[in-house]
Amino acid sequence: MGGQDSAGNKQMASSYAKIVSSQQQNSLPSQNIVSQPSPSTSSSTTTSPPALLKQEKIDQTQWNTAEWFGKEAYWQNDLVKWIILASEEKESSEQKNIDKGLKIIRKETDEIFKAGMVNSDSYNSCLDLITRCRDIRDSNFDYNKRIELLKIIFGYLQMKSEEANLIINTIEQMSVEQRSVLRFMTHQKIQSRIAFLRTTLKTHKSSNDMEGYHCTTNPYYGELFNQKQAAITELQEAIDIVKASNSDLNNKYSELLAENDGLCEKNSELEGQIQLLSQADQTKTSHESFIRELIENCNKMTLNDDKMKSEYETQINQLKSEYETQIKQLKSEYETQIKQLQERESKMKPEYEAHVRRLQERNDKMKSAYEEHINQLQEEANELRKEAKSANDEASGYQAALGSATNVRWSDSTFNNPIQLTKDIEKFQHLLADFTKVKGKSVKIDEDAAKQLLTKYECKANLNSKEIKNYLAAALQRMILEAIFNIADNLYRYAESSNSFNDGRLESFIVYYTQELVEYTNLLAKSREGKDSITNVTPVKIRQQVYAALGSRGFAKSNHSYMNKLVNDLVNKMEKYREVVDEERKKTLHSEAEKIIRTGMQLWFCLKAQEPVPKIHWFKSGAHIQTHLMVGSWESENIKENEVDFAFFPLIIAQNDTQDSQVFNKAQVFVRPKQNGKFQKIKGYSFSFF
Repeated sequence: MGGQDSAGNKQMASSYAKIVSSQQQNSLPSQNIVSQPSPSTSSSTTTSPPALLKQEKIDQTQWNTAEWFGKEAYWQNDLVKWIILASEEKESSEQKNIDKGLKIIRKETDEIFKAGMVNSDSYNSCLDLITRCRDIRDSNFDYNKRIELLKIIFGYLQMKSEEANLIINTIEQMSVEQRSVLRFMTHQKIQSRIAFLRTTLKTHKSSNDMEGYHCTTNPYYGELFNQKQAAITELQEAIDIVKASNSDLNNKYSELLAENDGLCEKNSELEGQIQLLSQADQTKTSHESFIRELIENCNKMTLNDDKMKSEYETQINQLKSEYETQIKQLKSEYETQIKQLQERESKMKPEYEAHVRRLQERNDKMKSAYEEHINQLQEEANELRKEAKSANDEASGYQAALGSATNVRWSDSTFNNPIQLTKDIEKFQHLLADFTKVKGKSVKIDEDAAKQLLTKYECKANLNSKEIKNYLAAALQRMILEAIFNIADNLYRYAESSNSFNDGRLESFIVYYTQELVEYTNLLAKSREGKDSITNVTPVKIRQQVYAALGSRGFAKSNHSYMNKLVNDLVNKMEKYREVVDEERKKTLHSEAEKIIRTGMQLWFCLKAQEPVPKIHWFKSGAHIQTHLMVGSWESENIKENEVDFAFFPLIIAQNDTQDSQVFNKAQVFVRPKQNGKFQKIKGYSFSFF
């Protein structure tokens, strides 16, 4: 860079003059760093400053004043002038200084922008010029980049080509030192504005960074500062030499200083003692004065005491005389009152004694009358207690009778209680099973009739000759039970249609009229007003008592005409399915049948005596197994795969208004595998209502 000759420089300047000339003929480029100022007649002056952003902390007047101190040149103009000098410097020895200057100017530009002194467009254009200048120097002074940069700068300054050419030529003719001074001078004006900005906004702490900023950065100031530091160092070294050569004097001086300090301390102690003595004298004087005042006050008080003592004695004598006079008067008055009271007492004493005697006599009479009245009251109370006890006993009897009358639950001591009824049902099951036996040589069965009976009950088991006997016995049990319960359900019909009484139909008449009476007593409870508790339970009690009596004595008569008919019908019906060939067994058939019918009828009567009345339920063929309501032969793990084949003894169950149920007897059933492996839902149940 430093080896280029003047001919080359002239050629470069001439080329630049052509560029500037052609630029002025065209419109200004779009890369101007700020809004263009008005044209100037020289390279050193410009017109009005570019538009700035609204200031936040420093007003425009202050900034304009700073501009005035800057020789009427705006800092942007100083920046571009410094860029011209930096881009035209070809000496490599200045490369380091220019690089440092570019970094400083970049920071100063940022600071001015942050203070709000330029808008973002101007700020970005300034940064662009700094970047371009650095690129020119880094690229070994690229000719095209240099021409493009100068074109932008002189276009911004709106300088004529001859003026621009003159500036370039003049710069090239200067020495390195001259160009360095020009750069410093131009940069100094920018830094003076930075110093003014910092001083105004107080952005830094030290004075060197604010009002002294544009001085401390001056290289000549730095040289003076270095010389000053060197002189100070030299002077300090001389002082150290003198101190070293006069060590004895220093030691003596130190001793004198120490002695002086000791004397100062003693002087301070003496001053303190003098001050204490002065305070003691003052205290003594004040004490003596105070004592004299006390003596004078005591003398005055002694004179006053003597005078007051004389006056006090005079007053005491006067009060004593007055007191004695008053005492004499009070004593005389008191003695007079005592005499009067004694005279009055002597007069009132006989009257008082007479009054006391009268009161005593009256009291004795009242006491006697009171005791007599007390005795009468006690006698009356005893009589009332007896009457109350009798009434309580009578009420208890009524209450017991009422409780018994309104209680619809059978006590455990009666044969109709639920526990006893359950036992009676079990006994009847055994009795019925013995009567319906079909096994053994003494009995022959009709298999066809047996199969028809099983078909009637929807039994679908495929039975052999041995198995069919078990099923037939069960089917006969059901047939007998259904016959007995059907007879019992229709027992009232004979009396209903009969015009005359017949002893053989006594039970029928009782059932019929019981139903009538129950119906009418229910109607009485519903249609008649009253607050008693017996009426509502009367229908229930009538039913319970009547059927309890029938359960005990119903059909209990030898050679009962209606019973004989029922026995013959049952035996004949049984012979359709089995034939007893044993003669001894035949002789007992009628008596066994009579016992079965009578026991079954009485069992039906006992069920009717319960409250609520139990229901008889026959599970239909195909019903699913319910272990809590039925018994049979199955394995627990196979319950879901089985279903009811047919029931041969019904479920007997009672259910009250609260849906609580009491099972008197579980149903007895035969089971079979489910048809087609699927559960068959039962559409209905067969109920027998009493």
